[in-house]
Amino acid sequence: MNCPSQDSARGYQRLCASLRAEFLRFDLGKRQHILAETLLELSFGWGNPSVLIPTWEVLAELTGLTAPNIHTSLTDLREMRIVRVKKADRGLEFSLQPNSDNWQCRPRQSRAQIEQALELVRRFNPPTNQPTANPSQDGNGDSVLSVDFVFPPQAKCS
Repeated sequence: MNCPSQDSARGYQRLCASLRAEFLRFDLGKRQHILAETLLELSFGWGNPSVLIPTWEVLAELTGLTAPNIHTSLTDLREMRIVRVKKADRGLEFSLQPNSDNWQCRPRQSRAQIEQALELVRRFNPPTNQPTANPSQDGNGDSVLSVDFVFPPQAKCS
């Protein structure tokens, strides 16, 4: 693996964010998701196209999964064409297929469904970096209830 340039590292990090969203969209099991997220962070998240893991024990430590669960989940992820594995001199090299159109697993929802839902959430959650005119109202003019918590005095032990 070569050291990436700063621009390519930023590109891999943007790709990391995109793939993280795709992992949520697809129907992955819990262990598959843990393994895929770990490999994603260690490769694209660190600005590299792949990650070299020296031993299965290291991968088990990173994921909290047992060796048999890693093997089963990795087999599933390879069959779904999400993860690629190559033997290297110093361990195993893992990379991810960045194009989810090439994955062979079923999405839970379409990109259009997610975008529609996100747009609705965005409308209900405008940016908060703008000060509101009245501290008792939020940015939408809705009243905001302000509560001061008063803790009861502690009981004295005799």
